[in-house]
Amino acid sequence: MTQERKRTGWIVGILVLLVAGPFLASLAGLLPWSPINCWTYEVDLHTGHIRYTRYFAFLKVA
Repeated sequence: MTQERKRTGWIVGILVLLVAGPFLASLAGLLPWSPINCWTYEVDLHTGHIRYTRYFAFLKVA
């Protein structure tokens, strides 16, 4: 029974690292910006219009 628990603990630990690793690396500035889930505002200096662009999973949503 303890062998099974050890293996489960290792699997859970590895999964947590795989999920949290890229997030923490991006917070530290180690990974470049990517349009997985982001939005941008662009201002036209001549007219003052604001263009809002939203990306989700690399696809332009709005």
